[in-house]
Amino acid sequence: MNKNPLHSVLSLTAAFVLASVSVFAAVIAYSLNFSSEPGEPVRYDNTLVTPVLSARRIPKTLQASIAASEITEDVQDFTAAAPPTSCVVVERNGIPITPSVNESAPLVPASNQKLITTFVAFETLGADYQYDTRVLTDSFVDGVAEQLYLVGSGDPYLSTRAWAEQFEFSDGRTFTFIEDLADSLVAAGLRQVNGGVVGDESRYDAQRTGPWADRLVAQNQAGPLSALAVNEGFISWEGELQLGSRVRSTNPALSAAENLTQLLQDRGVNIVGAPSVGIAAESATPITGIKSAPLREIATYINSYSSNYGAELVLKEIGVGVQGVGSTAVGAQVVVETLQEFGLNLAGVEINDGSGLAEDNRLTCDLLVDILNLVGSESTLAQTLAVSGERGSLLERFDGATATGRVVAKTGTLRGSTALSGFIASETSNSDDITFAYIANEDAVGGRTIDITNDLVLDFSKYPEGPELELLSPLAASEVQE
Repeated sequence: MNKNPLHSVLSLTAAFVLASVSVFAAVIAYSLNFSSEPGEPVRYDNTLVTPVLSARRIPKTLQASIAASEITEDVQDFTAAAPPTSCVVVERNGIPITPSVNESAPLVPASNQKLITTFVAFETLGADYQYDTRVLTDSFVDGVAEQLYLVGSGDPYLSTRAWAEQFEFSDGRTFTFIEDLADSLVAAGLRQVNGGVVGDESRYDAQRTGPWADRLVAQNQAGPLSALAVNEGFISWEGELQLGSRVRSTNPALSAAENLTQLLQDRGVNIVGAPSVGIAAESATPITGIKSAPLREIATYINSYSSNYGAELVLKEIGVGVQGVGSTAVGAQVVVETLQEFGLNLAGVEINDGSGLAEDNRLTCDLLVDILNLVGSESTLAQTLAVSGERGSLLERFDGATATGRVVAKTGTLRGSTALSGFIASETSNSDDITFAYIANEDAVGGRTIDITNDLVLDFSKYPEGPELELLSPLAASEVQE
C-alpha cells in the first residue's frame, strides 16, 4: 500500500522539530551546569482551604446590603413611632445605608448645638488653645503690691475645689483651681496689698444671658456669663443636680475678686483695700497667672456633660479670637461664617447661641452628619463626646454588654426637643462605624422618644448584621486543621 506523500512530509517535519528541541535543551542545560542529581519533587496542593459553599465566601457587600435593608425597616418603624417633626440620617463612609427622613428640615436642636460650637472652636482657636487668667499690679516691691488686678480670660471652669467636689463623676471634667492661683502669688513673694483685688471682666461684654426663655434662666441652666467668674458665677449651691438651689452672683467679677481676696488672706497675705471691679491699668505688669486645660479638654466637659456655661463662654471666645469682640452675637456670626467656608449647606439653619438653650436655633440632620463625617470618628471632636455606659450624659444609656463604649454622641434635651448625633462602632466589624443624627420636635417629646431612640441606636450597632466579618473571610492555610 502506498504512503500518502503529505503524511511523509509531516512526519519528517515533526521529527526534525523534536530533534531540534532536544539539542537546544541539551545546550541550555550544559550552559547552566545543572546538577544531574534528582531534586525534591514540587508538591501542588489543590485542596480548597475554604469550601465553595462556606458562609465565609459571602461577599461583604452582600452582607452589608442585607444589613442595610434590615436597618431601613428599623428606621421606618422608628419614624412611624417618632413625632412627625423628626429627622434621621444614617450613613457609613458618607453614604446613606438607609433612606434619610426629613434630612434638610430645620429643627430645634437642643444641646446638639454644642457640636457646632465646639467644631468651630477647634477650627478657629485650635484644640491646644488655653485660657490664661492673670494677676497684674501697678507696683510690686519687696512683696508689697499697690493694687492687684485679677484679669479674666473667659475660662469657664475657673473654680474652687469645693465647687468641684460636688460632682459625682469626674471623668471628662476639668477645672482651673483659683486656690492654685493664690498659691502662685504667695510663691512669688506677695505679702501685702496696699489697695485691694480688682476684678477685670473686660474681655467679654457684660451680657449675663443668651437669648433664652426666662424659665431657663430661673432654672439656672447656665450661670451669669462673664469673662471673669468663679464656680460658673454661682455663690452658693447644694449639689450637682440641684440647679434650683444655686444662687447666682449679681456681679461675677466682684465675686471672683472676693474669692481671691479670701484665699490670699487665708494664706497670710495682708490686704488693706476692699475687693472691687475695674479695668487693669495699661501700665500694670503681671505677677503670675494660671492656664486652663487645653480646649480639647474644655470641649470634652462641654460635650460629655452638656455644659451650657462652657459652651456659651467658648462662643464668646470665638468672637474674640476672630473678630476681637466677646459677645454671643459676634460669636454666632463667626460660627455661621466658618460653616460657610467649609461649603456646608446652611439652608434653614439659625445660630443664636452656643449651648442650644435658645429655642430659635435651627439645625438639620444633614448638617450635623456632614460635620461629623468631615471630622471623622477618630477626630478630636469625636473624642469629646459622651460615651455609652462610660462617660457623661450617656453613662447610663446604651450600657448593655455589647453596646458599652460603642456609642459616642452628643445628647440634647429641651422642652419640645430631643436629639442625638454621633458615631456608633459596629459590633461585628472594626471598619463599619456609622455616623448618625436624629432630632425630634414635639410639644410632648420626652421619655417615649428617648426610649425608641435607644432601641434604634442599638440596632445601628449591629450593622452589618450577621456573622462577624472576620469569621467570613477565607482561612489561611496555616489555620487548616489536618
